[in-house]
Amino acid sequence: GYFADRYPDHPSAADAAMGRCRSAAALSPSIQRDQEPTEEAFVLCGNVAADYPGTAAATVAATIAEQMRVKVAEKLYSIASYYFRRQFYESSITYYETIENDYADTSWAPKALRGIMRAYEQIGYQDLVEETRQKILDSYPTSEEARGLADDSASQAATPGGAEL
Repeated sequence: GYFADRYPDHPSAADAAMGRCRSAAALSPSIQRDQEPTEEAFVLCGNVAADYPGTAAATVAATIAEQMRVKVAEKLYSIASYYFRRQFYESSITYYETIENDYADTSWAPKALRGIMRAYEQIGYQDLVEETRQKILDSYPTSEEARGLADDSASQAATPGGAEL
């Protein structure tokens, strides 16, 4: 076992648990690799944050856990983009939706919604394109993706039929 597990009330237990958290995070591979170690670091660091509330270790562990979580969302986005580039639009939508559902509070969520919108455009689901567009504007109004959509709408409204003059 581990020191923190055997002696949870010891004054050094939080530091020992934090050491495991940092070690696990250090094993997190690049985005191109399998993210199982990243997911393990997320869980381990999340446990440190929950087990030692109010300590410096908990604060640092929570930050590391969130970094690991965002990295997993990025990996999912890269997989979705891979499928999109190869014109497997339904598969890309599946991964983009996972990000939207499980990582909605990350910067990857509006990007994923934009990916869903682009996939719907390619498939020809115009009603879903508009629904997803509105969801981006409503759910992530300050995101780069929403600003881009707002800019597109403004430029189309400024010219007859959206055509360039």
